[in-house]
Amino acid sequence: MVEATKEYIGVPYKLGGRSKRGIDCFWLIVDMMKKQGKSLPEDLKVGKYNLENYTKLFSPDTSLEERKLIIAGFFEKYFNEINPGHAFVGDMALLEARGMVAAGVLVGNDNVMLMFETSGVKVVPMNKFRPDRWRFFRCR
Repeated sequence: MVEATKEYIGVPYKLGGRSKRGIDCFWLIVDMMKKQGKSLPEDLKVGKYNLENYTKLFSPDTSLEERKLIIAGFFEKYFNEINPGHAFVGDMALLEARGMVAAGVLVGNDNVMLMFETSGVKVVPMNKFRPDRWRFFRCR
């Protein structure tokens, strides 16, 4: 998993982006699922969930609370929430902290690869944020 994530480090955030020139957290997660050999629901393959929520998710009129609900809804629709003590490399992580919501993938050694709108894809140590700010999910 760590090798599969290296190609994304430093890739900038781009709404709707699906390449190394720019990617968003939705397509980053979908691509990581593919690299793990996970089968994808049809609406994830075509980005249906993504397209239906993009406008609202990134509208300046959408509150942080509404954004959290949209992102959490995505995770809850396609993944099972798991206890942090049962999270392993390849599981999905959702961080709610410092006025932002970031989604990513556990990559090992207590690190998570996350997509940040301002700085792109980064690997960060989980202990950089309080434990109660994390939620973990596994593919169904």
